[in-house]
Amino acid sequence: MAVPSRDGILVRLLEQYNVGWRLYKNLEQIPRHMTPYYSREQMKIMGNYANAEERLLTRRRVWHAFLLVKLTTFIVPTIIGLTESLDSIVEFSEDALWTISGLYVIARWSFYYLKADQVDEIVDALEECHHQWNVGPNSEETQSRRRCIVDRVNDVFYNPLLTFLLANFILLLLCTFAALAARHQPLVAGRFVMTMPIVFGGLIYWSKCGDLVTQTSQDVAVAAFEAYDCPLWITRSSTIQRDLMFLIQRAQKPLNIGARSPLPAFNLVTCMAVSCTTPKGRHQQQQQQQQQQHKHKQSQT
Repeated sequence: MAVPSRDGILVRLLEQYNVGWRLYKNLEQIPRHMTPYYSREQMKIMGNYANAEERLLTRRRVWHAFLLVKLTTFIVPTIIGLTESLDSIVEFSEDALWTISGLYVIARWSFYYLKADQVDEIVDALEECHHQWNVGPNSEETQSRRRCIVDRVNDVFYNPLLTFLLANFILLLLCTFAALAARHQPLVAGRFVMTMPIVFGGLIYWSKCGDLVTQTSQDVAVAAFEAYDCPLWITRSSTIQRDLMFLIQRAQKPLNIGARSPLPAFNLVTCMAVSCTTPKGRHQQQQQQQQQQHKHKQSQT
């Protein structure tokens, strides 16, 4: 169970940015908490995190009920308004863009309202790993705990990741299609074009996070194999040899976020695959393939 902070609201809200600035100036500094801890604190301050402790507070229950009413009054007229814009493709795409974005926000809010206690378990486990420096970052116990945490993240965040991937995929298709349909109306097309970097930014950010998990897992495997392959292997104790062999064996299957059918691993490869499904992405992919074929023909001649 996380220990509640006694600092003021403003200090807790800005602490993540202060820590980030200090780390930027001194990369060797070790932060007191991990990023998920600070993000959870910010969500608690804004009243968007409903774990067991928060639901016991009367003011939080009133605030959550108010949010539910506001979200409902926003999304219901938006969905009904879709039927009034069926005559225009551009207007329907714009209304659908708002509707899908609103549904995604409601899905995110509902997840943290219903699954906050399970998210607490993950954040607390990450905090425990973060503070266990005396064990060592690459010990057998630490690696086993990391794999258990990643498995738990995949279990808890599977549906949110799938929703996020589908929402971004649909939004990218809508923005691309509407921008092409409204190409003779620069102001209207510009709104859709400006939305695409926002969608891509969120997709690339979370894909990069998943990519870091996989890359770190692979780096551990390389380091363990180099230690196994060095000439000093014979002089190492049997305990160290056993730990290294365990790491090499476990590292044969790299850690991935969201690697469960039908959702692929959440990394930059998946991000590129989603971007290539849009008409613009397919066009760029076809150009790259044509360039590669042209270079191959030139090399043969």
